[in-house]
Formats: sequence, structure tokens, C-alpha cells
Amino acid sequence: MRIADAYTKQLAEQAAATASAQATSAASTKTKHAKHAGSEAHEGVKVTVSAQARELAAKADEGFDAAKVERLKSSIEAGTYKIDPRALAARIAEKG
Repeated sequence: MRIADAYTKQLAEQAAATASAQATSAASTKTKHAKHAGSEAHEGVKVTVSAQARELAAKADEGFDAAKVERLKSSIEAGTYKIDPRALAARIAEKG
């Protein structure tokens, strides 16, 4: 009986030590990431967007149909969206 009690106590101590080590490691990792993120914020990186990139972004916005996206989203969530495999295959073949 005493051996089992001693063994249980030892396991509990090992588990506590492991949990403490893991918590310390996690805290250290968070601190490192926070320090790294903070240093990046102070460095100030200059970014320029080319005219071609601005043109492509503008064209991408022109073809966006928010109402269609909402209809599709609703039908997918409701489980009523149906896929026509033949039409899908035809479109894939067209784009080839």
C-alpha cells in the first residue's frame, strides 16, 4: 500500500514538473514572438504597389457580384446547392 502511495505521489510530482516546464516554455515563446513583432513595428517597411498591380486589382473588383456570392453562400449553408457534374466537366475542358 505504501509503495503505491509513493509511486502515485512521484507521478503527480513528475506531472506537475512537466506542466510547469511546458508553461514556462510557452511563456518564453510568446515573449520572443512579442519582442520580434514589436521590433518589426518600429522598423517601418516601405511598400510600393506597381501600376500594373493597381490595374489588376481594379479589374478584379469589377467582376465581383456580392449578391451572387451571398446567394451561393446561403444555398451551400442550407444544403441546397447542387453541382451539375457534366457542366463542371465541360467548363474544365474549355479552360484546358
